[in-house]
Amino acid sequence: MYLFRRCSLFIAIQLLNKVEANSDTKYVEVGKTAVLSPGPVTDPSIKTMTWKHGSDIAVELIDNEINPYRQFKGRTHLNNVTGELTITGVTRTESGSYTSEINDKVTTRTTQLLVISPVPKPTVSTRCDQERTSCTLICKGNTTDAEPITYSWKSGDMTRNSTTHYEYIITKEEKEPWFSCALQNPVSYNSSDQTPNPFKPVNSSNRYWIFILVPIAALILCIMFVICRIRASRRGMFRMGQSQQDTFSSLIQEEMLKGCLKRD
Repeated sequence: MYLFRRCSLFIAIQLLNKVEANSDTKYVEVGKTAVLSPGPVTDPSIKTMTWKHGSDIAVELIDNEINPYRQFKGRTHLNNVTGELTITGVTRTESGSYTSEINDKVTTRTTQLLVISPVPKPTVSTRCDQERTSCTLICKGNTTDAEPITYSWKSGDMTRNSTTHYEYIITKEEKEPWFSCALQNPVSYNSSDQTPNPFKPVNSSNRYWIFILVPIAALILCIMFVICRIRASRRGMFRMGQSQQDTFSSLIQEEMLKGCLKRD
């Protein structure tokens, strides 16, 4: 009896390993291209081939003619040498199990296609206890249709191990100046902006330079404004003086003309 159980367990493990070896999980980003392989092709030529999505026929090859069905029309290519199926612009409706038949023989490989969205750029929010002895950093981002997600935290030059937990707790003893989080799934990666350590005060030297540079910038703007006004005023005075000079010249010419007429 004991020997029978051992043999049954061995057979079950071997069958499970065989199924896993012939199973392929493929993650593809929404809108990208998926290439599905039937596995090694032993026949010298492919005369007929069928790819199924679940129990429904997606594409079939008969007499060198490729026939796609339903949403696969106009978006698929079937390689009649390798048997690979290419689907362009994949959507979440294409997710599922894919199997194939070559020359009326079912292939051994099953491909599980999972179409997911890319991860967004996350943000970090901070929540501290009343005594401010510890703070919780929270990595936020809309991960709908983007699973599975892993989170990682970076502080200074140190990267924390990836985890499925979106919170990170720090205490007063934490010396790093800033923190950031990252979201990752099998098709994408995105990280947040740096968030200052809530236990570290803002660098006083930075404040010092702000107090100096802001008044200097305001003074420069005032000087530029005064210079512009002076230049504009000078242009106006020049035009006025030119106009007065032209009027005076006209009066002199009129007087000279009158004098000449009286002599005649």
